[in-house]
Amino acid sequence: MKTTDLVAIKWKYSPRIIDHHIEHLLEISDAILLKGPKWCGKSWTGAFFSNSVLDFQDIEDGKKNIELVNSAPAIAISTPKPLLIDEWQDAEIIWDIVRKKVDMGLNDKFILTGSVTPSSIKNFKSSNTEQKKHSGSGRIIQVQMYPMTFYEKHKTEISISISELLNGKQLENGLLSKLTVYDIANEIVQGGWPKTRNLDSSDAQILVGGYINAIADDDTLKYRNIRINAKLVNKLLFSWTRNISTYSSYETIYKDVIGILIKPISLPTFKSYISVLKDMYLIDEIEPWSPNVRSKTRVRGTTKKILIDPSIGCASNNITAQKLVGDLNYLGFFFENLVIRDLKAFSEVTNWKILQYRDNSGLEVDAILELGNDEYAAVEIKLSNFHKQEAVENLKRFYKKMEKTYKAPKLMIVIVGIGSFTEVIDGVHVIPYEFLKN
Repeated sequence: MKTTDLVAIKWKYSPRIIDHHIEHLLEISDAILLKGPKWCGKSWTGAFFSNSVLDFQDIEDGKKNIELVNSAPAIAISTPKPLLIDEWQDAEIIWDIVRKKVDMGLNDKFILTGSVTPSSIKNFKSSNTEQKKHSGSGRIIQVQMYPMTFYEKHKTEISISISELLNGKQLENGLLSKLTVYDIANEIVQGGWPKTRNLDSSDAQILVGGYINAIADDDTLKYRNIRINAKLVNKLLFSWTRNISTYSSYETIYKDVIGILIKPISLPTFKSYISVLKDMYLIDEIEPWSPNVRSKTRVRGTTKKILIDPSIGCASNNITAQKLVGDLNYLGFFFENLVIRDLKAFSEVTNWKILQYRDNSGLEVDAILELGNDEYAAVEIKLSNFHKQEAVENLKRFYKKMEKTYKAPKLMIVIVGIGSFTEVIDGVHVIPYEFLKN
């Protein structure tokens, strides 16, 4: 990407829900970092808010830009602001350059993008000084980006805002979703990647498979200085996908992985691979929600395993839309991951924290939206309207338990994939996935 490309990018840019948040951050801060998986749209979003670009992966100028940053950093960043620094980790010294520039208080604006988790910054070393890098805490505000949500991709005419419901807006009853099981399956396989949004699911799966291979062959090696076996990465993704949206332990997944390997690996090696895949935004885990420490409710601390985008699991396991439709139970696990992906994207602009609940009595809630000030919402996710009432009854049980042991949720929602319409049942809001918005 070059500065001369900005006009065309701004003309073609498809708005994202994160846009207003970024605009606000640029008003109150001089530098932000857009972090997240490759392909999710970080570069274009950053470009939309920028007046110049320093791209370290540009085919023609990438190496030249890296050399310029290392030899003459003042010249490299002297372009009109805001300046987009794309894939900053390819020229690691730029992090400290931006941090020091912000410290000067000149009101220059910088937007960095990166496809490696910033928690690894403490392990980076500058090629010039061999000194560990400063974290940038308090100077460079980090913003997580996700693949596109269903709402961002399709811009549906009808939308139901969770934030508005939390603020007291009444749900309009009787709005019927037109999504079919085939629509849901295709949405999962296609993923939320801007490059695949106009492709059919089979073509999208080819591109996502290539994306996974590129990550395994390049980025994990480059940014963690760990000798990575690309085939093992694919095997781990295969097993992780088999346990999608479940509470499976690392030990369970480890046993599954070594069961399909010719040459076994140790548990510590397995865990190091998990760390790498998290750093590269391929896999994720949903942490358990804990009520107030004084609560009598005992919460089980196991995390729920998910993918940053469920299309990654489909591509790594060669799961087509047709295969998903042929196994509705498995499709349900993928659908839960799809909804969680959107909720996590919403959380970046709403300041929610997305957690899950499971206690020793066996009571589970798919998602807890931690809102702050001890307030929260409880969400159940169901593929089909056939299981709607089951989800409603589960949330009612949860409500009664929390009312006695902690405090009741501010809002209860059942998100349904197919065959559903908006309604309120015993205080529980039923929302079709098709209409879901932050």
